[in-house]
Amino acid sequence: MITMKNIIKVLIITAFSLNLLQAKATLSIDGYMPKMLFMKVKDGGTIYVDDEKKGMTSANGPLIVQIQEGEHNVKVCFPNEKNNMLRICGEQKVYVANDTQANVSIKAERSQSMTDLEKCQDGDFKICVELAHIYYFGKGVSKDLYKSAQLYEKACDGGDMSGCVYLGLAHKRGEGAATDIDKAAQLYQKACDGGNMLGCSLLGEAYQYGNGVSKDLYKSAQLYEKACDGGDMSGCLSLGNAYYNGDGVTENLNKSVELYQKACDGGKMLGCVNLGNAYYNGDGVTENLNKSVELYQKACDGGEMEGCLNLGNAYYLGNGVTKDFGKAAQLFQKACNGGVMKGCTNLGITYQNGEGVAKDFGKAAQLFQKACDNREMFGCNNLGNIYYNGYGVAKDIYKAMELYQKACDGGVKVGCYNTLQKLN
Repeated sequence: MITMKNIIKVLIITAFSLNLLQAKATLSIDGYMPKMLFMKVKDGGTIYVDDEKKGMTSANGPLIVQIQEGEHNVKVCFPNEKNNMLRICGEQKVYVANDTQANVSIKAERSQSMTDLEKCQDGDFKICVELAHIYYFGKGVSKDLYKSAQLYEKACDGGDMSGCVYLGLAHKRGEGAATDIDKAAQLYQKACDGGNMLGCSLLGEAYQYGNGVSKDLYKSAQLYEKACDGGDMSGCLSLGNAYYNGDGVTENLNKSVELYQKACDGGKMLGCVNLGNAYYNGDGVTENLNKSVELYQKACDGGEMEGCLNLGNAYYLGNGVTKDFGKAAQLFQKACNGGVMKGCTNLGITYQNGEGVAKDFGKAAQLFQKACDNREMFGCNNLGNIYYNGYGVAKDIYKAMELYQKACDGGVKVGCYNTLQKLN
């Protein structure tokens, strides 16, 4: 058996080749300490030293293999000490001449010889998180939420706090893991304690709404502040909201504006939207519709669909910009496509009225239905109007009353008004 210490040296002595030439090569491998090596030769002149338990071995002496003189590719593989199912490999070309000795020093590099999954299994937990994201979004692979949750868990268990954050989100949403808001809060706590500021923000949100922990607005604000101070812009945004609403802190519109500005400057586009709202309403700053439009535009361009919705409203009403129904309709469409259901409702209104688009009651009804199905209650009320009047659909008073009531139950006062007025 070959004794292994810090450097593994294997003597390869070539026996007689077909033309009876003899060559010698000494192979030294740096960096890893496998317990046993095995050797074989494959077609194409490649010398393999690996763990496949094939070829010739020697218990006490050198490994011996028969080769021809010439150029060979020496490849060395052996078990990874952390996971014997995964081989670590290194390779190098060597020219072996007659009666000469060639020295080959190979350091097996994980980055060259292992797949990302193998690196993750070998303890590179940052890679685990990156792989989990790939499975979560289905980038180049079939989307697999269960696999993504497993990888987040492995990363978290290995000390990568971002893995804990995303595992917490998986438990919160029931995506590849059991829905468990208590577990989610515990994972956010672990991440926050480990220095992950997004974990602090999410823990603050849990305390704000009482998800998995007892509701505590003061504790929530403290966590948002910790996250914001630590550079997490979502924490700054949420702390700004806390100051705006007086949740866990004394209401302070000026402070909320400062925090929205910080979040916006830091790339949190919803911070730009909220800052735009502050300028639109004159909350903590002097009212400035032009400034609000600039901020909505920035947010929309940055991918925040709430910004597109508000910018669409500005064009629809002519607030801070020249009124432009066509532009408004385009922005409502973008917001609707991006998942903001209020954008679908507003786009439905443009089709209903023929504002910036050709009048189309059928299209309006479809958009109101989409919004209503996704709990946008103004969409339900407007769909009720469609059915009540028979615009683009068969007139159905009963259906209209159901929709008005749904809107009313969802907090839309005009839905309550319509329920009472149109029953009489």
